[in-house]
Amino acid sequence: MNQRLIAFTLVGAAICFSVSMLNGQKKSNWERWSGPNSNMISTESNWDSDWKNNPPKKLWSVKVGTGFSSVSIVDGKLYTMGRDGRDKDAVFCFDANSGKEIWRHTYKASLANNLHEGGPGTTPTVAHGMVFTLSRDGRALGLNAADGKVVWDVETRKLTGARRPTWGFTSSALVVGDKVIFDVGCILALDAKTGKEVWKSEKQYAGYGSVVEFKQAGKSRLAALTNEGLHVVDTENGKTIAQTNWKTQYNTTSTSPIIDGDRFFISTGYRRGCAMFQLKNDEFEKLYENKNIANHMNNSVLYKGHIYGVHGNSHSSRTCTLVCIDAKTGKRKWSERGMGCGSLLIAGDQMIILADKGELICAKATPESFKSTGKVQAVKGKCWTVPVLLNNKIYCRTARGELACWELAKKK
Repeated sequence: MNQRLIAFTLVGAAICFSVSMLNGQKKSNWERWSGPNSNMISTESNWDSDWKNNPPKKLWSVKVGTGFSSVSIVDGKLYTMGRDGRDKDAVFCFDANSGKEIWRHTYKASLANNLHEGGPGTTPTVAHGMVFTLSRDGRALGLNAADGKVVWDVETRKLTGARRPTWGFTSSALVVGDKVIFDVGCILALDAKTGKEVWKSEKQYAGYGSVVEFKQAGKSRLAALTNEGLHVVDTENGKTIAQTNWKTQYNTTSTSPIIDGDRFFISTGYRRGCAMFQLKNDEFEKLYENKNIANHMNNSVLYKGHIYGVHGNSHSSRTCTLVCIDAKTGKRKWSERGMGCGSLLIAGDQMIILADKGELICAKATPESFKSTGKVQAVKGKCWTVPVLLNNKIYCRTARGELACWELAKKK
């Protein structure tokens, strides 16, 4: 393919992407980790939540190798990551309806299996007709979404001079306009088409969450929870706007900020707990801090003024609890055991929970109490990766690489 045709293809894809964003969220796509609106909430509601009488049905399962990558789905194609052999990572593309493999791209990467199975910890991001990924070693890739061919390949540590964190880099790509953005020891912006550096922020010890975009007085800003603290920069140039310290035991900050207007909720494990900050005049003011929720692995979800998430650490999963807190006050509303160090998303007014041993559980998202409406054993093995619901299908995976698709019954 000649250079003019490549350029035309990329520009056309960018225009289509921009139009889709202007028209609002597309229900048929889940372009990145945490979904189109970066909030782990699906707008789908035309499905039966009575799983006791009308449970989901398994459609297919495939092996994608060791890892903790979730899935992104665009135009019927599913993208995820795993291991391919002893010393390689793989980016996979499957048909989302059948599980048939369309392509895979493999490359050399370390396993990074310190105290866990290891393998890729990021989720592919799909935009501009491309797929953007990051390895534990900090290798960023821009692949053609249609066939998996490499458009660019960047060793981010050479650009930043940052050291690899203990468990490797796990920041899923954020695409804002023509920039693709990672937390790799600083917030790094690359040109989405070429992989060339656009800017980098001041150095921070990389966290294990992802960068989040928000608006401040109509201007685009970026926020990341690193292993040093909550950090906000200007999207145009990477200059620091605000920051506040937030240290965790063993440097295990694994979540991303939850942003609601000018309020920023953060939560980390090892009983560090949670806090709510308000951004005023480019400074953070702490509204509250407590230990009512401490997320070790996965983000909580903000829904109708309440925050739902898993409290507790993975090495003592029996004591982990799913909790609901009031976002305004931080007060805990209820707590429920039995799901271990799992994860959840919200769809309609329901929580879809993936317990850490592979059970999918449905329960209404309400601050009143926890009440399950049914469950199924979706996969078997350790599950620390958040599931995805799209087009009445739930996708979930294990650490060892079983990826399964379950179909929900439609509402009658």
